[in-house]
Amino acid sequence: MFWLCGSAGSGKSTIAYTVAQEWSRSGASFFFSRARLSLRESRLVFQTIAFQLRINYPILIAPISRALEDPTILTANSETQLQKLILDPILQTQTHLPKRLVIVIDALDECDDNVIVNIVELLATTLDRYDPSIWNRLRFLVTSRPEQPLLQFFTDLHHDIPSFDVSAVNAEKDIRIFLEDELQKLAHSTPYELKEKDIRLLARISDGVFVAARIAVDFVAFGKSPDSQLQKLHNAGHISGLDVIYRLVLDTIAQESSEWDILQPIGTIVLSFTPLSRRALIDLLRIRAEHLNHLLHALRAIIHVREGDAIYPIHASLRDFLTNPDRCTDRRVFVHPTHHHSMISRACFDCMASLLWKPDLRNICLDGKKLHLTYACQYWARHLAESNLDRSLVDRLHDFASSRLLYWIECLSLIDDLDLGISGLGIVLKVLVVSPRLHGCEHKAKYPYLQHSDQVSDQVTVLLSDAHCFLEHFEDMLSISAMYTYTAALHLTPATTRLYQQYASKFKGMALHLTLNWESGIQ
Repeated sequence: MFWLCGSAGSGKSTIAYTVAQEWSRSGASFFFSRARLSLRESRLVFQTIAFQLRINYPILIAPISRALEDPTILTANSETQLQKLILDPILQTQTHLPKRLVIVIDALDECDDNVIVNIVELLATTLDRYDPSIWNRLRFLVTSRPEQPLLQFFTDLHHDIPSFDVSAVNAEKDIRIFLEDELQKLAHSTPYELKEKDIRLLARISDGVFVAARIAVDFVAFGKSPDSQLQKLHNAGHISGLDVIYRLVLDTIAQESSEWDILQPIGTIVLSFTPLSRRALIDLLRIRAEHLNHLLHALRAIIHVREGDAIYPIHASLRDFLTNPDRCTDRRVFVHPTHHHSMISRACFDCMASLLWKPDLRNICLDGKKLHLTYACQYWARHLAESNLDRSLVDRLHDFASSRLLYWIECLSLIDDLDLGISGLGIVLKVLVVSPRLHGCEHKAKYPYLQHSDQVSDQVTVLLSDAHCFLEHFEDMLSISAMYTYTAALHLTPATTRLYQQYASKFKGMALHLTLNWESGIQ
C-alpha cells in the first residue's frame, strides 16, 4: 500500500485519477466524494472494486459470483468483503491475471462514516496476514488529507507504509507554466496583454495549490475584463491561498445581492447529498430562474454546471470554507450547516406536501420533470437529522407522518429508491428516540441539532418507526409494483400498528382482509 497525502487542492485526486486511467485495464478504483451520498459511504468501496475487476477480467466472474451467493455478503463488514469479493477470487485465478493489479482509493477524508483509519488499517494488516502470493501482485494507492487519526495510525504502525506528502513539493514552477499558458490563451481571445507581473501575482496568490491557480485564472477570465479582475487581485495585498481566492470570488456577488438570495442557493449546492440540476434547485427553493442563472454565471469560477445540468462546487474545499466561521468571516456568504439543513428540510417537506397527494403521482415521478420531488423524497430524512428541529419543522414532520407517508413510499418505489427510505428513516429515528435521553447530560452539547427533538410527539415517532418496519418487511414486494403499497402491503400490516390505524381506512376499498406480524414472511 502507498499513502499519498496532501492539503486541499494540492493535486492528490489529479494524481490518483491519472494512475487510475493508466491502470484502468489492470486494476480498479473508488473515488470518495462529498458531492454524492453514495460516494461518501465506505460500504460500497470493495463492492465497487470487485465489480470493476469482474468487468476487466472475465476469469473473476465465477469466483465473485460464488461469493455473491451468500445473501449476507453485501451487508458484511469491510474485512469480509475485501477477503471474499477481492482477495479470494484473485488467489483462485491469479495464474490468469497480470503480474500487477493496481487499486486506487481516492479522498478517504471525504468518507462520512468515520472509518478512514479502519479502511487503511484493513489494507495494511489484512494483506500481511493473507497468502504471500498476493503481496507482489496487488498494489493499493490511497489518497487523503493528512488527517490526525491517519497520522497517528501510521506513527503507531510496527512496520513502515510508503507515503508521500504532495504538499511538500514545490509546485511553483509547474503552476507558473500552467498560468502562463492560460493567460496566453486569454490574451489571444481578448484585448488583454500578457504581463510577467500578472503571472507572478497569480503564482503568489495560488501559494503552490493547483486548485487555487485554476480558480484564480477563471476569476480573471470570467470578469468584466481581465485587467479589472487582475486589479482586484493586486488590491488584495500580500495575501495568498485558497481562502483568499474564495473570498474574492464570493465578494463579487455578495455586493450585488441580498444575503438570503445568496445563501439559499449556495448553501443548498454545497450541502446537498447529490448534485441538483438547475431546474430542481429553482423548484425546490422556489427562486427565480433569472436570479439563479445570474448567480451561477457570477460564481462560475468556483461552481460548475456540468453535463446534464448538474451543479457542483469546483472542489470539496469550497464546502469546508463556507461552513467554517473562522475561515469564512463574511456573514453574507457563511453557510451555517445546522440552520441551512433546516431550511432544506422545510423545502423538502413543502415540496412533498404540494405534490405527493396528486392523482397522477406516477407520471409526476417518472416523467423526469419534477426532479425536486425526487430529491425531497430521497433526502428529507438526512437533512432533517442534521437540522435544528424548530416548531415549523416539527409541524411539517407531523403533517408528513400523519398524511403523506404512504404516498412517499409509493414515490420511492416508483423511482426505485426504497433503500434510501429505509436508511433515512433509520437515521431520523435515532435522532428522535435517542436524543431526548441526552437531555441535561454532557453529551447534549455535542448534538446541537437535537435540542428540540423532544417536541416531536410519540405518535409521529411511532408512525415513522412503523413506516421503517413497513419498508424493511415489504421492500421486495414494493420493488415489484408501487401500487402494492395500498393493495397488499398496507393490508398485510398488523392492525395493531399506528400506521395501519392511521391509513387503512383511507384505502379500505383496496383492502385484502389479512394481517400478519412484522416477523411473518410473505409467500
